[in-house]
Amino acid sequence: GASLQKDKPTLGPDHLSELFETVKDAKEKWRNIGTSLGCSHELDEIPRTIGLTDDSGYFQELLKRWLNRAPPQYTFPRVKELAPALRKAGMHRTAYDLEHHSFADL
Repeated sequence: GASLQKDKPTLGPDHLSELFETVKDAKEKWRNIGTSLGCSHELDEIPRTIGLTDDSGYFQELLKRWLNRAPPQYTFPRVKELAPALRKAGMHRTAYDLEHHSFADL
């Protein structure tokens, strides 16, 4: 039930490098993925904040911000939220890799 949810381990900032390594092929679609994850208000802010870089840098920053989300404002980040966002952006192989990763149940 929902009451058990809060005790379950979740993805967090400490997963960033491993998560990025798994999904980095989708970097060119970082804006689409950000929109699907509900981060659309941050998409213009990210390049302004971290300066001129490439899609890889922007995608990493997007994932970092997403991984830092927590209640009450947001639900905890989950693979089952990111995988569909990848698929929606056309990154089916990446979504598949993510769902078969060691942290897929997070």
